[in-house]
Amino acid sequence: MKKVLFIKNALILTATALILRLAGIFFRVWMASAIGAEGMGLYQVIISVYVLASTFATSGICTAVTRIATDRLSIGDKTGASRTLKLSMIISLIVAAATSALIIFFAKPISIYLINDSRAELSLKILCMGLPFMGVCSCVRGYFLARRSSVPPSLCQILEQTVRMVVIVLLVKSYSHLGLEATAAAVMLGDCIAEASGTIVLYIIFKIDFSKIKSKSKDALT
Repeated sequence: MKKVLFIKNALILTATALILRLAGIFFRVWMASAIGAEGMGLYQVIISVYVLASTFATSGICTAVTRIATDRLSIGDKTGASRTLKLSMIISLIVAAATSALIIFFAKPISIYLINDSRAELSLKILCMGLPFMGVCSCVRGYFLARRSSVPPSLCQILEQTVRMVVIVLLVKSYSHLGLEATAAAVMLGDCIAEASGTIVLYIIFKIDFSKIKSKSKDALT
């Protein structure tokens, strides 16, 4: 049974990765034609800063939640698993908020001295809105890994990518006439909306799944 579950999860994760990769390739081709080489260059540099920031906001959270939640759920300690998730989400939100505050405060120096393009300032500030969602999503993803269920995270990743592509296309078409700064900011806003939508849906699925778990009595846990 465990081997079948392992193979099933591996196939789901592989298929999801292939779908996201292919969608990402076609979408980047569209972006290159829509915002040009200069826009893509600016986008890549901003994303690099965002990846660094997201590392601080989510580093190790998913793995920690998976490990502790697995231990708690394996003995039927639903309360302990719930406490673990709540605490990890609080920590993630605090770290994400602190990271966002730093980036917003230093957005101008980062754009001028690190990125060498003052047009990146607005995009950096917008991207910070996605960090709290990313932190929560990492915690919930860790829970589903503990449950050995790869379907919800995979579906939400596909949903997130779909929302990202649709929203960015609409925003770029609406604001590209305002210049590269507005176009880059529109792309980053689309990323944030996609991150938020994926996290919200995954959290709703988590609440439904978690309510189905039966907790053992305290006597059985001791």
